[in-house]
Amino acid sequence: VVASATPRRLTDGLRDAHAAAASAIDDAQPEWGRSDLPTALGVAAEIQRTSRQPRKRTIVLSDAHAAAWPGTPSAEAWSAAGALHFTGEPVEPRNCAVTSLAWRPSDDATADGVRFDASVRCWGPAPERVAAELQRGDGAPLASSSVTLRDGQGSAVFVVRMTSETPEAVRVVLEPTGGSRADDVRWAAWVPERRVRVLAVNGDPRAVAYNDELFYLRRALEAGAASGQRVRVDVVAADALASTELDAVDVIVLANVAELPALQVERLVRFVSRGGGLLLTAGSQVDAERWNQSLGALLPKPVRDIKVLANPESPDAALLATRLAEVDALHPVFRVFDLPGGESVQSVLAFQYLLLVPEVESEARTIASFGDGAPALVERPLGQGRVMLWTTSIDMDWTDLPIRTAYLPLVRRVVDYLARRAGDAGVQALVGDAVRLDVSAIGAERFQVTAPDGATTQLRVEDDALRYTPAQAGVYRVAALTPDAAPREIAELAFAVNVPASEFAPERLPEPTFEAWERASTASGSDERGMPPGARPLWPMLLMIVLLVIYAETLVSVRRRVWERLKLRWASRASGQSIRGRRRGP
Repeated sequence: VVASATPRRLTDGLRDAHAAAASAIDDAQPEWGRSDLPTALGVAAEIQRTSRQPRKRTIVLSDAHAAAWPGTPSAEAWSAAGALHFTGEPVEPRNCAVTSLAWRPSDDATADGVRFDASVRCWGPAPERVAAELQRGDGAPLASSSVTLRDGQGSAVFVVRMTSETPEAVRVVLEPTGGSRADDVRWAAWVPERRVRVLAVNGDPRAVAYNDELFYLRRALEAGAASGQRVRVDVVAADALASTELDAVDVIVLANVAELPALQVERLVRFVSRGGGLLLTAGSQVDAERWNQSLGALLPKPVRDIKVLANPESPDAALLATRLAEVDALHPVFRVFDLPGGESVQSVLAFQYLLLVPEVESEARTIASFGDGAPALVERPLGQGRVMLWTTSIDMDWTDLPIRTAYLPLVRRVVDYLARRAGDAGVQALVGDAVRLDVSAIGAERFQVTAPDGATTQLRVEDDALRYTPAQAGVYRVAALTPDAAPREIAELAFAVNVPASEFAPERLPEPTFEAWERASTASGSDERGMPPGARPLWPMLLMIVLLVIYAETLVSVRRRVWERLKLRWASRASGQSIRGRRRGP
């Protein structure tokens, strides 16, 4: 039994083919995950429990690494496993490991400069310095550093140029210092910067900055980019849209745009149909009839009217306004608000909003609504892309959303969703631990995960996420699968997997603990003959009974043969006397 995080059997059970069992042990290879000897002993106990062998003994081959013994098997497991015997080479008392590796854009002026920060720690007798090298996944060197250790700890900084347009596996490797070699390597998934480019069409530009239609939206998107994916926002006037190139654009925002020429509407329809995202927001420039005539091909639902509840400047505006009352918590845009503090989105007030025409056969889906039931955020698929309509304004004219804490995460989630960006960029994982990847914004039902050794696994989406348990260290890549196209790699879903930190420190299980385990296996388990302590074996008694039965049966058989002989003898004598009597007669 291999004592990995999920113990597995090397053979299908106890076997008398010793050569095959020995070969299975010889072929076993070290694994990347953590060890769990107590659970493995439970598996061994199950094997012993189903065995009819008279002798029960479990041999533990271990380096006595304390991390492999997180608990103690149950008394039942001890009893079934038989006598325990421990053997193996002790763990080396020294070890160095790369405990972390992270990257970020460099602070210098180099556009493609990337900074990698690595942490190193040594246990036991530690050198004053250790050499570290930053490498590509194939071992090609990128940079090197000499790490100075103080109290066994140090760090290294590597600044390099990364010009690839696809994700790359990057690792830091220490020079051999003794101890485990697996933790001398630390992996990271470098993902080329993929900005979400937003083209915002300003339908109501103002000279005073904070009165401008896009004042709050632009700052929210640019501020949110500091914590992860960068967003580039380009602003154009409605009449400049015709001369703006759309090929590199991910999301277009029509913010309070009164109308567009038919040619530009057709152009936007093609943009969305090819996979782009479009967000329409309302405002003072919107007229219901004109919007239906001009933008009808883009609108999720026709506009019926504009409902005015209050003037935002009025003292009783908060009493007259409606709130954003109901949201679809399972939708990718609002899932982040289904957490503690998520009620902030439902404190948003709306003083004015669009009323939409209800259409039973429409593909449009309402994912947020106001307290009176009117739609607030509506979504409609169009080709390979998506259109969203926010029925109130994106600035302070019709709502107080921009000054609510929900504004920044809401607009960021809307943009990421429309841009079909994954929600879990930069995942770090450990071997043997389940990885969950949010793919709700991707729009695919099946994905393919490629392991560091090239093996692929196809996964289906469950609850808008992929679940995968990596079995080796390295960088994994993820691609979306569609029936009529080649796999489309999702760059930001590439993730790095490293060895568990519990394996770093070479702490040895104390010798008295081994002795206690051996005594416990004898006290609560069985001896090598499979007998509980103090119990007498039953086989001698059973053997005596069998011998007595055989003896009795033999005795009966002998007596039967003797009796038959006596009967024959008596019969022959009686017959002889009768013949002689007849001869002596007259």
